[in-house]
Amino acid sequence: MRTIGVLIALITPGLAFAAEAGPKATLACEVVEEGKRTKLSEMSRLDFPVECKVSVAGPARPEPYAARIVTTWTDYDGPKKKIPKKSDRLSGTVNGGAPWIAKLESDKDFSGCISFVIEAVLTAPGAGTKPVWSKKLPVKQDCPD
Repeated sequence: MRTIGVLIALITPGLAFAAEAGPKATLACEVVEEGKRTKLSEMSRLDFPVECKVSVAGPARPEPYAARIVTTWTDYDGPKKKIPKKSDRLSGTVNGGAPWIAKLESDKDFSGCISFVIEAVLTAPGAGTKPVWSKKLPVKQDCPD
């Protein structure tokens, strides 16, 4: 009886993805400034677009992973009132051998001079909304007053 359950899980693509361990994925982000690419690091002010690439190791699968990039930061309204901000407008698909590239825009996905966090999330087909992989990349910005 147990063998039948395993066979059904392997035959059904969504269930096979749900039964697997998380994928081996990577997140890499670069600043794109006038055609030049620079690794994302501590910046004094980030006014240029940021391209993030999410890749999954291994061969292509029958159904790709759903990919999403979310940025979060804390803005201020006055000296003490914190306002949490979030941008989650970027989504796509990623599969082995075919990375997904998302372009983050200043004033839409982050704000100049405010530190923020980039989080990439992968969801397997048929696994619902529970992520099978995620990675956070903090970006520190420091602007002198």
